[in-house]
Amino acid sequence: SSAGVIHYFSKGHESHDAYRVEHENSTKAEDKDGWKDDYSRTASALLALISCLGTTYIALRLRDVKRSPYLCGPRSRSMVTDFGVAAAVLIFSLIDQLGFPNVKTEMLKAPDWPSKVV
Repeated sequence: SSAGVIHYFSKGHESHDAYRVEHENSTKAEDKDGWKDDYSRTASALLALISCLGTTYIALRLRDVKRSPYLCGPRSRSMVTDFGVAAAVLIFSLIDQLGFPNVKTEMLKAPDWPSKVV
């Protein structure tokens, strides 16, 4: 299977296809390694791994807020718990896009809204 975060470290993973350079079409010396000059496969894979692990960690920590003495009452703690996964994804998406703008990462491919049912 080609799914999973560890596969981003593989040179042949499909997420790297858009950044490959054909050797015969390349004229620059730095393109001879097979990648466009502004793309780092290792940086992309590392950022994907850190985002995956960080999102999971934050989501699990926010889930534990329900049983903690933080915030003013059970209703607010329940609200944090309910939206913990969405908040974790949003936090690490912002870190990815704003903190590392030069690192190319694969985005979620979602259908256009609203999608037409055929």
